[in-house]
Amino acid sequence: EVNNLTWTMYFTFSTSFNIGGYLTSLLALDNFDTITDIPQYSFKYLFFRQNTLLNAKDLITDNIINVGNNGFYGTFKECTALITAPTFANVVTIGDSGMRNCFSKCENLIEPPQFNKATTVGRWGFISCFENCTSLQTVYSPKIFFWNTTNFQNWLKNVSPTGVVYKPSGLTIPSNSASGVPTGWT
Repeated sequence: EVNNLTWTMYFTFSTSFNIGGYLTSLLALDNFDTITDIPQYSFKYLFFRQNTLLNAKDLITDNIINVGNNGFYGTFKECTALITAPTFANVVTIGDSGMRNCFSKCENLIEPPQFNKATTVGRWGFISCFENCTSLQTVYSPKIFFWNTTNFQNWLKNVSPTGVVYKPSGLTIPSNSASGVPTGWT
């Protein structure tokens, strides 16, 4: 914060690129591999509109367990060339708007994150997370026990006409809905 203004960090590149390494290295110089909690607004719009970003699968997020409010809000939004996302494989808690718009308008995304360990999703946690990801055919639902459409509003709006939502057994997700399982998806 400078002069009572909050700044958002972002990058701009002109040639195609892939990203890798510990994402948390942007938060600390030392021991970044032991950071498990992402503070609020940490990566808001970090790679916003990086139309030359192709792959983020080598971006190490395995150490991340808790995502603070707005932690990944719009992080990869409008990265239209993005094909692969980081795994987020060990995330357990997602705060309010934690993944909101994170991948929206990533038109070429085919390998999404796997949120299958997340057991807590805050208010608006996944709103529009994958909206307009028109190539997306596979999504991994968080390991929650109750589906609240408010937290997932339009999370799969305007995705591929067919696809699969992998979910924990026993979880009921509304069908024929962009806030659940879209029409044409199973």
